[in-house]
Amino acid sequence: MPDSEDSDLGDDFSDEEDAQITERRDEAIAELKALKSEPSQATIDKFWDDYADVVALKSDNTTFFHEIVQEVGKRQKQNGVDAASIRPLFMVLVKKLPKLLEETDNNGETPLYSAINYRKPKTWRLVKYTLQCCDNNECVKKHVINSLKHLGGRGGQACLNLAFEHEVSDSVLRSLVSIANAEVLELVDSSKKTPFLHAVQYEQCDENRVKLIRLLLDKDMEIIDRHRTRDNPRPRVTTFLDLKYSKGGSAEYSVYGEHERTRRIHLGNVKFGKDQEPTTRTVRNELQNPKAKDLNPDSKVNESSKSMSTHSKKLKDQTTGDQDSGSRPIVQDREQLKVALTSATDEKQRFRQEKRREHRQDKATEQDVSRVEVLRGRPEVVDEATGNQSGAQASSDIKSNRAANTSLKRTNTSNPTTHGPKTTEKKPSPSVKAKAEPGVLAENSEKIREMLKLHYMRTRDVDRATSFLYGKNVQGR
Repeated sequence: MPDSEDSDLGDDFSDEEDAQITERRDEAIAELKALKSEPSQATIDKFWDDYADVVALKSDNTTFFHEIVQEVGKRQKQNGVDAASIRPLFMVLVKKLPKLLEETDNNGETPLYSAINYRKPKTWRLVKYTLQCCDNNECVKKHVINSLKHLGGRGGQACLNLAFEHEVSDSVLRSLVSIANAEVLELVDSSKKTPFLHAVQYEQCDENRVKLIRLLLDKDMEIIDRHRTRDNPRPRVTTFLDLKYSKGGSAEYSVYGEHERTRRIHLGNVKFGKDQEPTTRTVRNELQNPKAKDLNPDSKVNESSKSMSTHSKKLKDQTTGDQDSGSRPIVQDREQLKVALTSATDEKQRFRQEKRREHRQDKATEQDVSRVEVLRGRPEVVDEATGNQSGAQASSDIKSNRAANTSLKRTNTSNPTTHGPKTTEKKPSPSVKAKAEPGVLAENSEKIREMLKLHYMRTRDVDRATSFLYGKNVQGR
């Protein structure tokens, strides 16, 4: 068994040696692909005896851990390696070869960084297994922390910052924060933000995020306690919680200020999005499918507007046209023209309001249809605009065949009078976490702000607490 601490990774090989190593590694990967369930200890021991000489080496600037991440991350599961099946074998390799965790590939990424950057729950499992190896193993923990300190070659980000950005699963995030030391928590990325500044983003404030922020505050308290004395209960120590970042070169944001900033932006976007979303979606659909314009109520409004405009133009032309022309009537009364234009505008407004009313009714109908489909055991349709599952009781309107302005695809049938419109469910990506409801966000935001206030006032002096909560230009004014 090679010594994981002192063994030479051996980057310098001849072409023939590289070919041999690649061939042996391919055999090792094939062994992992063949595993459909967790292997026995005998199987693990045999794998190590057969391939220890090649899995410990770094060839073509790639470690065996990098190759495992790539195989687990493959799109087609049958073509790759199943993370759950190799768990005990993978953890044995990590404990025997922890130094490989610090090695980078051609992209400047460590195995942990690559596993996070894949943005797939199946590669995030490898991160979780790696962190589990740190329990009662200081050697592995040391190399894991060194890996977390490394900044990725392309984005200039550390693993923990990247994990928050990609919204890694809560269990993995908690494990990463638990093992991170003060140096890791002080690392800033290309946006000059620390992991804590990423953690307080308003739109991510679910119940798990509240617990995670409490864990970060506990880590800050541990640092403060190490410097606290009887004569100095509030030592002036700068920790990762005190670090701010500048946005636009003027405003400085603390952790508290960043939460407030993202809260205002989120609430503003929600309000703005409600007014703008239908229009944006309509334009996008028309660009992608010109024929959809015929099914779009708003497009009919536009056509009606053009018709009204053409009618008004004709009326104007009649008042200023050639008086000698006897082929068309002349409107001589300006009041009559004004009444005609006003009437056209009112008609356009009524038409627009009617189509909007029909659009709302169609959305309610679709929700009723989806509820009936659930009762029949068919796949449930999710309203993409709200992310909520459909709900109202089925009624006679369910058979309505009107095409609402939604992003759900509709397919014509041979007998539309007896068959309702078919819908294609858009399955959410497994790597996308469900967004918290507005009420939940508001409630958790209040908890987070209260936690930050109380903790900072208990551990810092008045001046620093004031700067933390109401710092210079903290609200961007």
